[in-house]
Amino acid sequence: MQTSNRHSAKRTIFGVLCAALLGGSLFAGGAKSVFADTIGDTLDNSALKVVNDSNGVPQVETTTGSYPGAQANQPWSMYSIPGLNRFRAPSEGSFVKYGYNAWGATGMPLAADISDGTSGDVLANTSAWKAKTTGSPVAITFKSSIKNHGSAFFSLNYVNKNNFVDFGSDDDAPDIAKAWAGKETTAAQDAKIFNQDNSVFSKMKDVNGQLQLDTSDPSNSFSNGYLQATGNVPIQAAVANSKSAVDATLAGDWAVMVRVQVANGIDAKALAASVDWAKSYYYLSIDTIQFLGIQGLGMYNINFPLQFDHHIYLSDNKNEFFLKVKGIPFNVLDESSGGLVDSVKARLQLQNGNSDYVDYLNNRAISSDHKNATTLDFLGTNNNVQTGSTDLNDNDLITRTDSGIQPTFSMQEGNWTISNNPIWDPYGGLLGNYPGHTSILANDLSPVYSTGSTGRMAALLNAACITFHCLVLIRAGEG
Repeated sequence: MQTSNRHSAKRTIFGVLCAALLGGSLFAGGAKSVFADTIGDTLDNSALKVVNDSNGVPQVETTTGSYPGAQANQPWSMYSIPGLNRFRAPSEGSFVKYGYNAWGATGMPLAADISDGTSGDVLANTSAWKAKTTGSPVAITFKSSIKNHGSAFFSLNYVNKNNFVDFGSDDDAPDIAKAWAGKETTAAQDAKIFNQDNSVFSKMKDVNGQLQLDTSDPSNSFSNGYLQATGNVPIQAAVANSKSAVDATLAGDWAVMVRVQVANGIDAKALAASVDWAKSYYYLSIDTIQFLGIQGLGMYNINFPLQFDHHIYLSDNKNEFFLKVKGIPFNVLDESSGGLVDSVKARLQLQNGNSDYVDYLNNRAISSDHKNATTLDFLGTNNNVQTGSTDLNDNDLITRTDSGIQPTFSMQEGNWTISNNPIWDPYGGLLGNYPGHTSILANDLSPVYSTGSTGRMAALLNAACITFHCLVLIRAGEG
C-alpha cells in the first residue's frame, strides 16, 4: 500500500495511547428481500493455498478445486467473483463454502482470544501476531454490553424502502426499534431515530403484542418490500504491539465474523443471497481517550471505515450463514511538493475505489439531534475542507478518472513543525483537539491528521505504535 514516511512522535504526547481503554459501538444494517446481487460460483476456501511470491511475500493462489473451471496457481483476490473473472461491483457479492471452522483445525485463526478483556489478552495478541500464528494484529470479541454504548440487540423489520434508518445505540434502542416496527413510537422515541428523508416506514403494525402486516394501507403486501436488519452488538478489540500493525490496520486486515441463524423451514442461503450490499450502513463509535488523565482533555473523533466483505459464508448447518465485517483498505498519499518553504500535503485514497467507494460513503456518524448522517472524513474539491458531508447521494461525493472511482477526498495541507517529518506528526493537532482550548501549535497540523476521523486515527496509531509498545485495548460495539 502507499503510505507516507513514518515519524516517531513525542513520548510526552503518545504515552497516553499505550494501554488505553476505549469504548464505542458499531452500527451495521441493510438487507433486502428481492433482487439478489450475490452471484457467481461458490468459492471453496478450503481449496485455496498460500505460497510465497518471488519477493518472499505470502499470497493466496487457486487450485483446480477452488471453484468450477478454476485454474491452478493463479493469484486470488477476495474482490474477485468466482467464475466471472472480474472484481465485484459495489452492489455485488458472492458465496464462500465455509464460514467458520469447517475447513479443519489446520486453518490459521484470525486473532488471539481476548474475551477476558485484560492487559494479558493484549500481550497474548501481540505475541501471536509476532509469531505469525494469527492472521490479523487486531483481535475482536463480542460483549453483551458496554457502558455508554448500549446492549446487544438485533431488529429485523419489513419496510417499504431500503434507505438508511438508525435507532442509535442507547440502552433504549431495542425498545425504539420494536416500537417503530409496530408504529407505536412516542415523540421522544421519534427524536432518537435517523430516517433518511423520512421516507422509510414499517409495513407492519403491532396487534396485541404481535407484528402483523398493516392491512389498513391497501398498498401493503408481502411483495416489493425490504427486510431491514439493524442492530448494535458491543465488541472489544486489542491492537498488537507491532510496527506492522499500523499498515495491517490501514489495509483493513481486521474483522469479526457474525453468525446469522434462521428458523427451521427458512431457506438460509436464499435469504442470505438477498443482502443489499450497496445499502448497508456502518458506524464504529469509539469513546474519547483521556489525554494525560485530565478530564475533558482528550482525543476526539477517531474512527476507521467498515464494510461487509461482500461474501456469504455458508455452513454445513442449513439454518445458518456467516457475514464478515472488516476494515476498508485505504492508502495515505503524500502529495507534498518538497522543500522547507512549501507546505506538506496528504490525501486519503481507497485501495480499491471501484469496489469500495459505496461502502466507504455508507460509513456515517449520526448527529446528536439525529437529523444528519455525516461522512467520517472531509470531502470536497477544494483543499483543506474541514467538514464532513451530510449528502447521502453517492454521485455527489465521488470523482471519476481513468484510474477509477474515488470519494472526493479533500487534500489537506500542513506546516513544517519542529518534527523532521510533519506529514504524520499529529502533535499540534492533538494539543488543539479538545473544546475550549487554543494551542500555540494548533496550526502545526499533520495533513494526515487533518483529513478527518480516519486520518486522525491513522496518525495517532502510527505515532504510538512506532514510539511505544502499542498496547491498545479498544472497547466498542457492533450491530
